[in-house]
Amino acid sequence: MAHSKSHLPTKVCVVCQRPFTWRKKWEKNWHEVKYCSKRCQGNSKSKSSTKPRNSETPTTAPATDGQYRRAVE
Repeated sequence: MAHSKSHLPTKVCVVCQRPFTWRKKWEKNWHEVKYCSKRCQGNSKSKSSTKPRNSETPTTAPATDGQYRRAVE
């Protein structure tokens, strides 16, 4: 018979916004855990180094062939 794991605490990953459940390896530092995986932890570092986009200017415009291209300012 399988064990019910519905009683374990959950958090939401700050990168992918998916819920993840407590694991034994996080027992001592569960209060510090922010990411569901090493992949998300690595992606958070690459996202923080990128420059935020200006929401007032369009970044893409539809081309005539159905693909999107960068808008010319």
